[in-house]
Amino acid sequence: MLAKRADVDRFVQQDWLPLFAKTALETPAVQRVFQQACRAESPTDRIEALVGLGTRLQAQLNQRRTELMQPLDQFEADLIRSVETAYSEMLAANATLTGLLQAHAETTATQAEIAQSLKIDDKLTSGLTDADKLVALLTGGRDALEKNRGEIEEILNAVKPK
Repeated sequence: MLAKRADVDRFVQQDWLPLFAKTALETPAVQRVFQQACRAESPTDRIEALVGLGTRLQAQLNQRRTELMQPLDQFEADLIRSVETAYSEMLAANATLTGLLQAHAETTATQAEIAQSLKIDDKLTSGLTDADKLVALLTGGRDALEKNRGEIEEILNAVKPK
C-alpha cells in the first residue's frame, strides 16, 4: 500500500499542486497579500505576510491530500479486515484438517479441497487489482475524486467483509 500512497502523493505534487498554485496565486486576495508583502518596509513584515500566505496554501494542500488518501485508507482497512477474516477461516479449516489427518491418513485429498475452497490467493490478487483501480480513479485528474466517487464507493463496498 505504500506504493499506492506514493502514487497519490506523486499525483498531488505533479498534477494537482501546479494547477492549484496557479489558480490560488491568481486570486485577488492572494495578489493583495503578495503586493502588501512586497511593499512592506520591514523584512519582518514581509516574512510574516509570506509565511501567513504559505501557511494557508499549505493547509489547503494538506486538506486535498487527506481527501485523496481517505478512500485509500478505508480500502486498506477493509482489505486488512477481509484478509484477517480469511485467515481466521483458514485457521479454523486447518484445525479441522489436523483432526481429520490424525484420524485418517487418507484425508490428504480432503485437505487440498478445503484449502482450495478458501481462495486466499484469489482474494489477495483481487484486492491488489482493486487497489490499482482505486488509485487510478483517485489520480485520474484534478477532480478525479469527485468525478469517480461512485466507482470508488463500489470498490470500497466490494472489499468490505460480508
